[in-house]
Amino acid sequence: MTPAPPEALSVPPVAVASSPGLDVVAGHFELAQPLGGRERGARLVGVEFALGGARFVIAAAEPDPDDAAGEIEFYRLSRIDGDKTPYCADGTAVFPMAGSWSASGRHLHEGGFSLICAGSAEARCLALGYRPWRATAAGKSLWDYHEACTRALKADYCGSGTAHAGSGAGLDLYDYAGVRPLSALPGDRFEAAWGQAGAACVREVRGAAPLTLKDLRAECPNLPRAKLGQACDESVPALIYTKSPPALP
Repeated sequence: MTPAPPEALSVPPVAVASSPGLDVVAGHFELAQPLGGRERGARLVGVEFALGGARFVIAAAEPDPDDAAGEIEFYRLSRIDGDKTPYCADGTAVFPMAGSWSASGRHLHEGGFSLICAGSAEARCLALGYRPWRATAAGKSLWDYHEACTRALKADYCGSGTAHAGSGAGLDLYDYAGVRPLSALPGDRFEAAWGQAGAACVREVRGAAPLTLKDLRAECPNLPRAKLGQACDESVPALIYTKSPPALP
C-alpha cells in the first residue's frame, strides 16, 4: 500500500452500519444488484451510505496499486450533509474492513464494517500479510494476528488502545505461523511478544521514549514483573514477535 503521512496513523477506524445491498468483501465494497450480480470498483461511484449521524457518497474508487491480489480498493468519500471535514485527518483515501473496533483497540466480529484510513496501522498490517479475512497455511484465521500486529506497530503494550510509539517504521515483525519469517537486520534487538490483547511480554521498551519497564508495571496490570525484562523472549507463547533497532521511535 502507498504510505500516508504520519498524521493518518492516529486516526482510529470507525464502525458503520451497512447500507442495503452494500457488502464488504475482503478490503473492498460490493453492491448486490436487484436482478442478480454484484458491482464493485468505479461502478460504485455515487453510492450513498450512513456513517453515524452523517451521510457519505462514494466520489471515487480505484484498486490499491500495491495489492497484487486485487482485494483492496481505495475510496474517496464526500459528505452530503453540508460538513466538508475529511473523513481521515489528512484527507487520505479509505477502504472497508469487516467488523467494528472498540475504543480499546479490539477488532470485534460484530458491528457491520469499519472504514480504514490508508497508511494507518490497521492498513499497514494488511500490507505485512495479516489479512483478517484469510487464514494461515494451517487453517487458523488471521483475524487475531492482524489485531496483534496493530498492537505491535502502535506499541500498545497494555492492550488499552493507548499507543506508546510513532509509526513503527523499521520494526522487524515476525511470527511462527508462516506469514512473516524473521529477517532481523544486524543490530536489531528482541523487543516484545504480542497477542490480540496487547503485549504478552516486553523485554525492551521501544526506542528512546521516556517510558520504562517500571512504568509498564504500573500502567499494565496484564504485565506482571515476570513478563518484563530478560524473562521475555521467543519462548513466551504469542502470535507476533518484534525486534527493533535501538533508536526506533
